[in-house]
Amino acid sequence: MQGFWSKLFGGGGGSGSGTNIDDTAAVEEEFATELFLELHELHHEKEQAEFSRTWRGRLLHLAGHVLSVYCVYKLFMVCVARAAYTNAQSASR
Repeated sequence: MQGFWSKLFGGGGGSGSGTNIDDTAAVEEEFATELFLELHELHHEKEQAEFSRTWRGRLLHLAGHVLSVYCVYKLFMVCVARAAYTNAQSASR
């Protein structure tokens, strides 16, 4: 199996390497699809960066941090409560 770039640029020489027009068209379509996806991803990242500079984006970022701290607190409290319950159960036996 030949690599993507060798198919695209006809590297490797030999019989049938890059000479079949269907293979070349398929490679070029794949390349165009990859370029489109990369461009779409870049536009999406640019929109996210612009949104993060707005007051609403900053507020959501702060809310994410606050909720993360809240979740860690809840996990800690569940562990403490479970330990206390376990100790209370073993003491009553």
